[in-house]
Amino acid sequence: MTPSTRAPKAGRSTLRTFGWLSVFAALSAISYFAGQRARPEQEPPKSVVVEHPMPSVVLAVQSLARLQSVSFHMERIVDLTKKEQTLWGLVETSDNILLVAVGDVTAGIDLGKLRHENVIVDAAAKKVKIVLPPAEVFAARLDNDRTYVHSRKTDPLSKNDAQLETEARKRAERAIHQGALDAGILQHAQDSASSTVRSLALSLGYQVVIVETQRE
Repeated sequence: MTPSTRAPKAGRSTLRTFGWLSVFAALSAISYFAGQRARPEQEPPKSVVVEHPMPSVVLAVQSLARLQSVSFHMERIVDLTKKEQTLWGLVETSDNILLVAVGDVTAGIDLGKLRHENVIVDAAAKKVKIVLPPAEVFAARLDNDRTYVHSRKTDPLSKNDAQLETEARKRAERAIHQGALDAGILQHAQDSASSTVRSLALSLGYQVVIVETQRE
């Protein structure tokens, strides 16, 4: 009696499960085909544009960093005298030094200041315009091996000032700096740097290169 009463229940359960699976599969299929029909057909592109960008002029020029384009070798003579009153102001004494100063002044362009708007590129015409920062003096240094005290004269009643030579050397540095400016070191540095940057741009593939200087 027991087998005959349980068999029909098992059969109905299996049929019910199969039925649900069939419904789920049918709904999934309908959903998939509906989505495929709703999606617009995409036609393959007829042509593909491939861009071959030219090397970045800004980065290439900036890689030169501080372009030291010129160096001037300068010589100056500094005659420095320190005077003072002694013996209650009755006697004037002096301490004198004559310094022969030799040094070098370097100048160039800080290409790290070059901005993207300072470079105008026409890739089609292979043309580039570069506006460079103005030249500047990087350093003015004395050559200590060649700089020497030519003479030192100190009056008997005067104190030998140990800082007088140091002061003379400072003045010598300023003198060779100014002397280089008077000799046109900045213009030489600008011209040399412009020539270097122009050669670099030509090596990058540009045929027309215009190099100008930024107005201060």
